[in-house]
Amino acid sequence: MLFATKEEAIRFLKYNADDIEHETGKRPVRTYYCTACGGWHITSKPQSSDYHSLVKRYGETDGKKIFDEVSAIKGRRHGIKEGLCRKIKDLRHIMRFETIDLERCQSLINELIGYFETVMGNGLEEETSVMKLFSKFSHLCFQFIEKKRLQTQIA
Repeated sequence: MLFATKEEAIRFLKYNADDIEHETGKRPVRTYYCTACGGWHITSKPQSSDYHSLVKRYGETDGKKIFDEVSAIKGRRHGIKEGLCRKIKDLRHIMRFETIDLERCQSLINELIGYFETVMGNGLEEETSVMKLFSKFSHLCFQFIEKKRLQTQIA
């Protein structure tokens, strides 16, 4: 589909993403300008998280900062979703004990909040899958609050 302006493409995306996902199995997540036709299109592909794409999009300083955060999320040989999943599993593992290391949990929760802000704020992954991970993370945060409350009462 071709749109004359970015605003038209964003409006179409906002009101039609659910229908497109239902029909095609792919959810459009962003717009982009096409130099070949001089118009705007929509795509289901998230923004690229490679260094050069981020620097081109955000400038040297911000692009490098986002790239460093994404690299920390991914770790070795992982994608962004896999990296987030691994960190959530780490948090779940720490919290399985009756008495938990509150500082370590709080630190990992803060780290994950920053990662989710980076990924979601910059459209680096498909929104639906990130929201599923965020839902799991939110549940663990609730468990942490409960365990922290109980642990503090016992102490």
